[in-house]
Amino acid sequence: MLLLIACTGGAAVIGTPVECDTGCEDTAPPEGGEHLIQLSINEIMAENGESLLTDAGETPDWFEIYNASDTDIDLDGFLVRDDLESDEPEAIDGTLIVPAGGFALILADGAPGEGADHLLLKLNSGGEDLGIYTPDDQAIDLITYGEQVRDLALARTEDGGEEWTYIAGGTPGESNE
Repeated sequence: MLLLIACTGGAAVIGTPVECDTGCEDTAPPEGGEHLIQLSINEIMAENGESLLTDAGETPDWFEIYNASDTDIDLDGFLVRDDLESDEPEAIDGTLIVPAGGFALILADGAPGEGADHLLLKLNSGGEDLGIYTPDDQAIDLITYGEQVRDLALARTEDGGEEWTYIAGGTPGESNE
């Protein structure tokens, strides 16, 4: 899904397109300073037992956001739902930059007080929805997944691509390719 994003400083934020003065020197935005931004849910692990990712000795559920654009994006205020029918999304609270062409790892560990990359929600290993939305509640990327197997990550075969596969242990914060 493509969104028009305004460039303000070192990271893109949702808003009215503005002239891009700083932080976008390496990019060539279309007329008016607009950038086409592509974010996608790139990988999820809903049954983390002994995978590559631990946090303070725990093995939290996690998902990864991929930024296919050429502009860093701050996810502060973006919304996450694990039930696409819910009117009560959880907001990412604080600066969480997804670098251009890079990844942001979000821990669905029930501990939002530990930082912007931690959410109250947890992923259901029996299967559920997962969606990321703009701060004004526009859907960016949505996935519905079935029952998950311990320590297997559900991942796009190509970063930001259409096809999905399973990867033992996952590739948290790294390319799936």
